Amino acid sequence: MRRKLTLTDSRPIVLVTHGTHLLWAKQALVSDVVAFSRSLPRAHFVVSLGQPERAGQPVEQVSDRVLVHPFVPYGPHADKFDAMIP
Repeated sequence: MRRKLTLTDSRPIVLVTHGTHLLWAKQALVSDVVAFSRSLPRAHFVVSLGQPERAGQPVEQVSDRVLVHPFVPYGPHADKFDAMIP
């Protein structure tokens, strides 16, 4: 399912990213976050793939509490997250 990201008032919301330079680590990032999300059933996760060239492209919802963004710029959006896992 692809949709535009809308952060709700549901909390906590955690941003997970490897930044723009760890290409080898991004392959497993999404599946790792989906697995990790099962241990924190109240938390919602936003994964940033660190692909600024794809900023603005659709978000993919990969599970009920995990959304995958091509790119999330930290500065203007940092206040929307309760925690960040770099």
